[in-house]
Amino acid sequence: MKNKKYTIAILLLKFLAVILILAYLINNEKLTVDSLSFIFINVELFISIILIIFSISIPLVSLRWAIILKNLNSKKKSLLELYKITLIAHFFAIFIPGAATADLTKGYYLHKDNKNKTNIYFSILLDRIMGLYSIIILIFVVYAINFDLISSYKYLSLFCNLLLISFTIFNLIFFIFKNKLLALLQLIKFKFIGKKIKKVIDCIELVKKVTLIKTLTLSMLNQIVLIGLFIIINIPFNNLVASDFMKLAFITPLGEIASMIPLFPIGIGIGHISFDELYHLFNFTNGANIFNIFVTAKIIVGLIGGLTYIFYYRQS
Repeated sequence: MKNKKYTIAILLLKFLAVILILAYLINNEKLTVDSLSFIFINVELFISIILIIFSISIPLVSLRWAIILKNLNSKKKSLLELYKITLIAHFFAIFIPGAATADLTKGYYLHKDNKNKTNIYFSILLDRIMGLYSIIILIFVVYAINFDLISSYKYLSLFCNLLLISFTIFNLIFFIFKNKLLALLQLIKFKFIGKKIKKVIDCIELVKKVTLIKTLTLSMLNQIVLIGLFIIINIPFNNLVASDFMKLAFITPLGEIASMIPLFPIGIGIGHISFDELYHLFNFTNGANIFNIFVTAKIIVGLIGGLTYIFYYRQS
């Protein structure tokens, strides 16, 4: 009972925080009806954004997951099945509270047909990690290209440098001392935890370098698609020149990292204010409105996932 009250209290606090953020943006005219007018005035453009998410972004994510599952010797599901599961997970991630809702949904639809549950949930974790890696690597690439510009922003440059150092140290330690670290973990002999750790280590040892390269490549392609979406949305709001494309290529993954903070589904609130601040920093306008259009498109894609759940998986 206490845990239930605690969970409800946390959800209410998160909801209040999002309301306060959105109220601040609306009060300061940073989040306006411009995002809604964009949808109705640029109907074809808005539909194209939804179609790109639906027909390019989600298939790339599904293919990435399929490659990981194949590597881990999990019971095979067709790419179409994984695509449907990803769509349904997208629906639950948007409309059901909880930071791990999407992952639990994906795991639920696969672990029924697989004896090794650890492989399934490890595949979802690795899928998440490769997505995060692609975001961080993209930030570094664009940071290097725009070094003179970005380094002129003291705190932004400091964040990028700290991220670069932390990311490099973590990967060097893991890949150089991987075998020693795994051997050390295997020394844990607690009845329940020890068995789980052994299963996770078995999964890690199954992962091939070619799998990491393929999934990272697909993740990078997905990030490029997302940047393209934000460029499309920017066209009616900002007069873009060639140099602005690289700025947006830096802002988009950076804003995406901020949106991962589990305050509210799909970054609502925290994503709005993060994109608004980043856009203002680089002399763009309507950051909150542009993110709002992107969120609206994702919600519609989520509703399509809901229909997939109702008409297909719920029946089966």
